Amino acid sequence: MQAAPVVSPATQHLFQVDRMMAGQGVSPAIRDSARKYVLMQHRYSVSGEGWSEYAATLAANRALPALANLGGPPTPDDWWWTWSRTRMAFEPIGAWERVKVPVLALWGERDETVPVEESRAALEDAKRRAGNENGTLTVISGADHNLHPRGFRRILMIAGRLTVRPLGYTPAMTTMADWISSRFVDQ
Repeated sequence: MQAAPVVSPATQHLFQVDRMMAGQGVSPAIRDSARKYVLMQHRYSVSGEGWSEYAATLAANRALPALANLGGPPTPDDWWWTWSRTRMAFEPIGAWERVKVPVLALWGERDETVPVEESRAALEDAKRRAGNENGTLTVISGADHNLHPRGFRRILMIAGRLTVRPLGYTPAMTTMADWISSRFVDQ
């Protein structure tokens, strides 16, 4: 598994918004507003309650650049709400508690899409409850969501212009190869 979010989509969405706000360097007050706004969106999405509060906040946030793009559709009957309702409350942990096969789960330390430590800890707990002792959960130091080391995309872009030769292996690729070899090669 690469960057497995072993949390609900709502939890992951809130994490993404928090990271995005932090990256924009907005004030703590704006970050708090963004968090409350996203929670309103989730509440309406899951329960169908709180539309008027959400709609008023959606309208007010259009004037704030940091918050203008965080909202969902502007009407309560948009198809997106039904789609979101079926996904936001999903808890993947139940499925993980039934996994009995070997697991290799990798996360990038600098992932801004998935809450790495929360997901790793949840998967470790699920493995334990499943009685699955055959697994490796690894956080790749300095890697991003795609398990690339910091700056790797830029290196690939530059190298792609200069050569067609492979650049070698990333730490994540080495981890995957070693894990597979230790379990399935020469057995």
